[in-house]
Amino acid sequence: MDIELARILASIGIVLFHTHYGFNAFSYSGIVIFSFMTMWLTAQSPTISLSDKARRFLQPWAFWMVIYGLVNLLGHHPLFGRGTHPFTQLFAGTSVHLWYMPFAFGCVVAYAWARRWAAPHPLALGAGVLAIGMLLAHAMWRGLSVQCLVPIGQWAHAMPAVLLGVAATHPSLTRRVWLRHALWIAAMVSAGLAIDDPWLGWAYLTGLPICWILSTRPAWTQVLSRFDWRVLSSCTPGVYFSHILVYQALQRVVPPPALSLIPWLTIALSFAMVWVLRKSLPRFNDVWS
Repeated sequence: MDIELARILASIGIVLFHTHYGFNAFSYSGIVIFSFMTMWLTAQSPTISLSDKARRFLQPWAFWMVIYGLVNLLGHHPLFGRGTHPFTQLFAGTSVHLWYMPFAFGCVVAYAWARRWAAPHPLALGAGVLAIGMLLAHAMWRGLSVQCLVPIGQWAHAMPAVLLGVAATHPSLTRRVWLRHALWIAAMVSAGLAIDDPWLGWAYLTGLPICWILSTRPAWTQVLSRFDWRVLSSCTPGVYFSHILVYQALQRVVPPPALSLIPWLTIALSFAMVWVLRKSLPRFNDVWS
């Protein structure tokens, strides 16, 4: 599958989840895909400097922290929304969906640190074993993580995908097709055994096939690469950050008979708004998107 198309699908899933479209366990697979891609791409580019990583993840996070903080205050809501504990205020921010950026930054920094102490081969192998182990042992940690402060539950939910992103770069996996598929079959079976927790099991069963296709690139996916998805995929970070604002605005103006259209309107208007802003103010694209 084309990586740009995967970004688009993941963004649509996240918007559908936050707009309460239904089938939330499936739409939450967007975060599974994003978490996998973050580490899979990072592991293939280990020379990126810490400052570049901070600019990529923390700069737009800080920008949107301010934006959502101002929106909260103008709406006569607490600055940090639902976050009352300092831990939640710091890591979830002024809108809870912002939790992913500091989490992703922490993961890529931890991976860079781990590479100093472990060779790529055992590091990737250990990550794969740990990811599958987390899915198999979900009953031991899932309930506890959900009861913890936000966003610890979100971090724990995303961690198997992060670890699989590291595992997918294992040197043996790039050379041995059977071993590569064995990893993904084991991960899919483990996710299937976790469907007693739909938010975990179904999200991974929906998201992992896309991650599998991304990392193996079967021949039929070349058809997808014939299309230039970059126009839309370049908007996906901005859509991730801004769609909550679009959703809140639509809730105020869309009449009750058309409420079922809000998720799809949010997707369309978010992509359109971000595309226009990126075209109109290209100098600031790195700041906010």
